[in-house]
Amino acid sequence: MKKQKIAIIIILLITVSISLGCISGTTQQKTPDTQKRTEYYTITDDYDRKIKIPKEVDRVISTAPANTEILFALNAGNKVVGVTNYADYPPSALNKTKIGGFQNPNLEKIILQQPDVILANPQTGKKVGSMLESMGYPIVVINPSNLTEVMENIELIGRIVNKEQRANNLTHQMQSKIEEIKTKTHREEPKTSLFIISGFGGNYWVVGQKTFINKLK
Repeated sequence: MKKQKIAIIIILLITVSISLGCISGTTQQKTPDTQKRTEYYTITDDYDRKIKIPKEVDRVISTAPANTEILFALNAGNKVVGVTNYADYPPSALNKTKIGGFQNPNLEKIILQQPDVILANPQTGKKVGSMLESMGYPIVVINPSNLTEVMENIELIGRIVNKEQRANNLTHQMQSKIEEIKTKTHREEPKTSLFIISGFGGNYWVVGQKTFINKLK
């Protein structure tokens, strides 16, 4: 009888050990994602802020159509999980979750997408931006004022989404095209022109001096 009791105790101990092992295994399934989010490096955005970015970025929200186009140009469209209502290029951007306007993004919709990084612009609502930052979401402001900064932003975004080589190739292509145009037009006399970006409700937006579009003249 004594031996039988000892055998029963041993079986119970083995059963408990196996059960604990299964529970431990279930918990460990969440570990890789947690580890990924705790490995960071620091970048500087266009507001000269130091931002900690996860080394592995798989989910990006863009609060400006220009940022969205850069992400797709870098072949990182599969990482985009949220765009503004105005993102219509490339056509595949239309299939992405809409998070509202670039001035008034929807906080709940952004949180539901659980982004690793949010690429913002100066018009992104300060209240929403502050709330997201307080919750630990990295917000990178993209705000170029000339062509050089546009290309720097492309390379910065390329680094964030682990597409550095693609970003480098893209900026080289852009620079080559710029030089080609300069060569073809260097003998032409400069012309005064008015560039109307858009007209809505009788109001017109034109290109100002401190913009990268103005640098194209």
